[in-house]
Amino acid sequence: MDKSIEILLAKLDEKLNQQTKLITTLVTQNVMAALDEKLRAITEENAQLKNKIKTRTIYRRLQKKLKEMLVSKPRSKESYLSKDTLELLDERRTLISNKGDKERHQKTAKLSKEIKENMRKDHKEKRNKVLEENIKRTGGTKKAMKQLSEHDDLVLLEEDPAAIEQMMQSLANKSREVGLDINASKTKLMTNSRETDIMVDGNKIEYVKEYIYLGQIISPSDEMTKEINRRIA
Repeated sequence: MDKSIEILLAKLDEKLNQQTKLITTLVTQNVMAALDEKLRAITEENAQLKNKIKTRTIYRRLQKKLKEMLVSKPRSKESYLSKDTLELLDERRTLISNKGDKERHQKTAKLSKEIKENMRKDHKEKRNKVLEENIKRTGGTKKAMKQLSEHDDLVLLEEDPAAIEQMMQSLANKSREVGLDINASKTKLMTNSRETDIMVDGNKIEYVKEYIYLGQIISPSDEMTKEINRRIA
């Protein structure tokens, strides 16, 4: 009987030890999981704080540079910026210096977008003005008008698409002054690189890959075989 009790007690001890180990393992796992979750949350929060600090630092640097540009740097008297653009720049400078305005960041962003659009327009106007002055200075229009009075075929060559568009529009304007009109159906555009759009009097000039000029096929590919076959036919 005593032997049986000892065996039973031994089994109970073993069971208790197993349960104790199991409980200890589960508790440890739960505690570690909870710690991992808290550590993960803390790590994510730290990363967000770092990003905010980094963004704020970059913003302050840009703000400082902008202040230096607007306040310290004197404006050139020959600036191509329009009066409206300059007024917007002054308004933005005042807004940046007004730290009491809580919405100044949003207002500054809106002003910056408007200033960017105005600068783009001002730059385009300046470029067109320079092109027109160069055309007048080099006598491009006068030469074209002289050729028009002698021939009904004219070729304009230019590397810059904006420049050729300006030249063609100027040619059309000057032609009308002497009672001549450009035949839009016979006017073609050809390049030796990528296709581009040219507008004259609001009409798009047709882009072609080859054109018969003075009785011969003109093409960037210089296909003489095609020209020979055309003449034989």
